[in-house]
Amino acid sequence: MAFLSSIQRTTRQRENSTLLFIGLSTIFLLNPFLSVILCAASILVSKPRGNTMLYFWFAITALWLGLLNITKEPESDQLMYLIYFNRAADLNPLDGILHYAGRSEKEPIYGLLNYLCYWLLNGNARLFFIACSFIEYYILFISIYTILSHSGYGLKSVVFGVIISTFFTQFFVLSIHLLRQVMAFSIVFYAISRKAVDGKNHWLPLICAPLIHSTAALFSILSLLPWIFHRMNLRQWIYFILILMSLISSCIAIGSTLTNLLGEDNGSSYIFRRMSDGYDDGGTMDIVKSLIIIIPLWTICVIALTKRLSGSKCQNVSHTNGYYSPLYPIIHLFIFLSVMVLSFSSLPLIQYRFAFVNYSFLGFLLPILFNRKNKIQNLYILTTSIFFIIYFLSTYQLSGWTYRIDVAQILLYPTPLYFILSPL
Repeated sequence: MAFLSSIQRTTRQRENSTLLFIGLSTIFLLNPFLSVILCAASILVSKPRGNTMLYFWFAITALWLGLLNITKEPESDQLMYLIYFNRAADLNPLDGILHYAGRSEKEPIYGLLNYLCYWLLNGNARLFFIACSFIEYYILFISIYTILSHSGYGLKSVVFGVIISTFFTQFFVLSIHLLRQVMAFSIVFYAISRKAVDGKNHWLPLICAPLIHSTAALFSILSLLPWIFHRMNLRQWIYFILILMSLISSCIAIGSTLTNLLGEDNGSSYIFRRMSDGYDDGGTMDIVKSLIIIIPLWTICVIALTKRLSGSKCQNVSHTNGYYSPLYPIIHLFIFLSVMVLSFSSLPLIQYRFAFVNYSFLGFLLPILFNRKNKIQNLYILTTSIFFIIYFLSTYQLSGWTYRIDVAQILLYPTPLYFILSPL
């Protein structure tokens, strides 16, 4: 009887889950924003809690952000990506992968994605930008979930981290402007999160990320250092600082020297021109806005490093006095990156291109300010989540880009409206 009762209970739960998926999918068609909120609420209140609903929420949230992105008037870098996409119609597969930008130095994995998407999506630019946004965000959400859940933080912290990444305006508006770069760093975060759990280098994402955007190469290389995955001792911190100082001091010299040797117009000098002293493509970093992000996250990192962070056991990762947690690589890389960004004032393009990566860390670091045993955590998560949602809805139209959908339409309108409003 107990066995039959267990089967009936499992069947009933499966049926309820199926009905919930169908219901939320229907709501997504009628009101995608509402479905994102309702799905998050159902995850927090439902028992038992499984990963399936969580992954479903990641998917519809990433899809909604993609829909929102296609309502943006294409400008600047997005226009460039639109040109690359449409150019695939006139290129053979090899040229579509290697020469999609008109020169061979552009990253070929993005060329492959661009070419495949053009033909698989029948040249539909709207679906292309939705697909790219989905890839960026879904992979980032999976990374946040992996890091936080294996660091002893509960489901509420994971949901909180995803809400922050979803509703942080500065990150969202760059997700379509710096498309390749956001995608590349999301993939690196995924590789880091997997290594933090199983201790293995995941070579496919580590290699693919820099071949989508070259700036991701730095994080791919740093993720190979085994000692960033546990609490570093003094010697390791010295190594870390020396790597940072060497990188900062050598960038200008290497960039200028190799640009002079290869020539300004040589395709191979593409990345080195960007490293040259004062090279600028019009993008600049607002130091005040960056400090508003960096200082609170630095504070959280310092507080975290004074504690013994916990994490699930990983046999393949070298432990130091038992001080191991998947959060350590996130904390160490954020400290490294923020110092590097603030030090690159003489390299405005590199400074601008790396500054946005600080935004990616919000979803990992803000949830760890309070642990699950702290009574303040629930209030902190609730108030901060509401703040980010209201902040996003109030500021996305003030970001410098034009979106053809207003707040009332986001709150009330169905999915087809996003396609109708899209200028693509």
